[in-house]
Amino acid sequence: MLDYKLIGKRIRECRENAGISQELLAEWAELSPSYISRIENGKKHVSLESLTAIADVLRISLDYLVYGGSQEGTVQNAPIGDLLTGLTKAEALVIRDTLTALLNGLRAYLC
Repeated sequence: MLDYKLIGKRIRECRENAGISQELLAEWAELSPSYISRIENGKKHVSLESLTAIADVLRISLDYLVYGGSQEGTVQNAPIGDLLTGLTKAEALVIRDTLTALLNGLRAYLC
């Protein structure tokens, strides 16, 4: 049986380690911020599709999110988080819009 509270806790830890907000995670995973909040607080059972999107954004394995253990083999985002620390709101918006456009183009190219 899955422990959704632990899954939410792992998501929160990984998100905070990556230095991104719930809002940014929600946007990049194409989910709502309130859904991310409910998942992180163990109040919502996360679907496999949503969990996959979150893992992709956080660049961590589904195995780690679901079962815990070592993060060995997962990509750590700390350097990205370090780059995003201290941005002005205007800078953050430009980066967000640039990354959104880049991801949309990449997805269109890969499909």
